[in-house]
Amino acid sequence: MDAQNGDDTYNGLSPGKAWKTLRQVNITTFKPGDSILFCSGQEWEGMLFPKGSGEDGRPVVISRYGHGERPKIHGGHADPVDFEGHRTIQTVLLHNQQYWEISNLEITNMPDNLIRDFDDNGYEKRRGICVVASDTGELRSITIKNNYIHHVQGDDTKDFYGSGGIILSVLGKEKPSFFSGVYILDNHVYMVNRTGIGISSYWQRRPRNGVYPPSWIDEMGPYQANLNVVIRGNDLKSIGGDGIVPQTSFKALIEYNKVDGAASRSESYNVGLWAWNSDSVLIQYNEVCNTLSLLDGMAFDCDAYSVGNIYQYNFSHHNKGGFMLFFGYSADVPDAMNIGHIIRFNISLNDGHALFHLYGSGQTQSVIHNNLLYNDNSKVTLMVVDGKPSDIEITRNIFHIPDMVKWTGVKSIGKLAFSKNILLKKKLYIPKKNNSFRQTMYSDLNQLLNRNEYDSEKEEELIHPEMIWEFWNRMVKNEEMLISLQR
Repeated sequence: MDAQNGDDTYNGLSPGKAWKTLRQVNITTFKPGDSILFCSGQEWEGMLFPKGSGEDGRPVVISRYGHGERPKIHGGHADPVDFEGHRTIQTVLLHNQQYWEISNLEITNMPDNLIRDFDDNGYEKRRGICVVASDTGELRSITIKNNYIHHVQGDDTKDFYGSGGIILSVLGKEKPSFFSGVYILDNHVYMVNRTGIGISSYWQRRPRNGVYPPSWIDEMGPYQANLNVVIRGNDLKSIGGDGIVPQTSFKALIEYNKVDGAASRSESYNVGLWAWNSDSVLIQYNEVCNTLSLLDGMAFDCDAYSVGNIYQYNFSHHNKGGFMLFFGYSADVPDAMNIGHIIRFNISLNDGHALFHLYGSGQTQSVIHNNLLYNDNSKVTLMVVDGKPSDIEITRNIFHIPDMVKWTGVKSIGKLAFSKNILLKKKLYIPKKNNSFRQTMYSDLNQLLNRNEYDSEKEEELIHPEMIWEFWNRMVKNEEMLISLQR
C-alpha cells in the first residue's frame, strides 16, 4: 500500500506495484499467508475492512514496510457499520475472520479527523480496532500488537456495541460463539472513549437457580467463555471510562500493562482494570494509577459472576476511588455470586476514598493477604461495606494508614477474619540490616508478615513513597525476590 505513488490497477505485490486506496483492500478476500503492508510515514482515511481468513501457522498479516513513522489510518469519516441495529464507526474492522495479525499501525477515529485532545464524550459509537464474532462458533488466533491507537472520540457506551480503542465483541443469537487465542500485546492507547481495551460477549448467561439479577441478562445466550486471552505489555493513558476489561473469559492472562488516567470523561461507573463474568483469570504485574472518578474509580475490581481470579504483584497508586472493589449481587442466587478470589503481594500507594469496597451479598470466600498498603491521607477509609458479604479473610498485610479504625459497614460482613496484619497508624518502618534497604527489603518484609504487630521502638529505617516505587520496579524484574516475598 502506497498512498502517494500506488495505483489500484497494479497487482499490489511489490513496493513498485503497490495499491493506493483502502477500497482496493476492502474488496479483496485474502488467503492464508497473505500480507497487507502499508508504507511507513504515509496516511489513509476511511475504514480498513479486508476479507478472508488465515490458517494455523499462516495468518493474514497487516503491518508496514519501509522506515519512518507508523502508517496512519484516520477513521473519522469511515462509513458506519450496523451490528444488530447499532450504528458503529471503526477504523479497522474484522468480522467473523480468524488467524489475523494487526501490527505497527497508527489509528485514530475523530469525527472530523482533526487530532486534538478532548474533555467530553462524542455522540457516536467509535472504535479504533474492532473484531466481531457473530453466530460463527469458534474464531481462532487474533493478534493485535505494537499499534498506536489514539484520539478515538466515541460516546459513553461500553461492551458489545460500545466505543473504545481495542474492542472485541461476540454477538449473534443463533450459534454460541467465542474467541480462542486473543493476543493484545504492547499497544499504546491514548485519549480514547469509552473503554481502552475491552472484550465482551452476548453468550454470558450461566445456568441458574431462581431469578438471575439483573433482569437484562435473561436476554443473553447461554454461557460460552472466550479462551486463551492474553493482554500484555499495553500502555494506556487518558481513557474515558474503563481501562482494561476482559469479560466472559476463562483463564485469561492480564499482565505487565499500565493504565494511567482511566475514568477521565465517562459519566458512569468505571475501574482501571477488572474482569467480569470470568473465571480463573490471572491479573499480575500491572500498574494502575490516577483513575479520576468516585463512581467506583478503583484501580482493580473483582466483579460479579466470577470465580477464582487472582490479583497479584500489581501496583496501584493515586486512584481516586481506592485500591480494590469487590462486587457481588446477591447470596440468594448462586450463579450471581462472586466467589473465591485471591488478592496478594500487591502494593497500594496513596489511593483515595476507600482502599477496599465490598459491595453486595454475593461476594464470598475471598482472601486478601501479604499486601502492602501505604497511605498518608487522613480522610481515606480502610474499608467500605455495602450489603452482606461473607467469609472474607484479611491476613498478613502491612497497613500504613492514619486512621486504621475508619471502617464503614464492616459489621455486616459474615465470618470476617482480620488477623496477623501489621498495623502502623503513623509511620511504616522496616528494620535495618547491613545498612542496606535494597538488600534487606524482602527478607525483612517476610519477618514482618509473620508477626501480629511490629515493635517500632527499636532502631529502624523509614519506608517512604520513593522506596515503594523502587520496591515495585525491582519486584517486577527479579524473580528470586518474588519467590522470597511469597515465603
